[in-house]
Amino acid sequence: EMLEVAGITAQLTHVPLLEHSDSVAWSTLPVGVDPVGNSRIVEQTRAERKKLQVQNLVGAAARMVPTGGTAVDFCSGSGHVGLVLAAMRPDVRVILVDRKPISLAFAVRRARELGLMNVESWCGELDQWPVP
Repeated sequence: EMLEVAGITAQLTHVPLLEHSDSVAWSTLPVGVDPVGNSRIVEQTRAERKKLQVQNLVGAAARMVPTGGTAVDFCSGSGHVGLVLAAMRPDVRVILVDRKPISLAFAVRRARELGLMNVESWCGELDQWPVP
């Protein structure tokens, strides 16, 4: 309904999952990055769906970022995507970006607790983002 008010016509199609549904080897990563294994972050009823979302995003990103490259997780919130990528690819610099200091602080604390030393953060509005 809100789309119609804005003059936007929605076209819904089935979007297939990644060809490689096992693109994230969850068992090799710290349990703290797994939405299912970390119920303090996501309610269990949403955890499986969140895990699939993260798996699809990170699976694609992990293949796209070159060795020694930088990945930016815009609107990172508590770091679901960025922290998984950082754990999978310790060779990649991962920058978490969010406008909410409390969300970013939580993500950074999680990164430190998980020993992810390749994670950085930036707090602010997207239009003020200084491209690294």
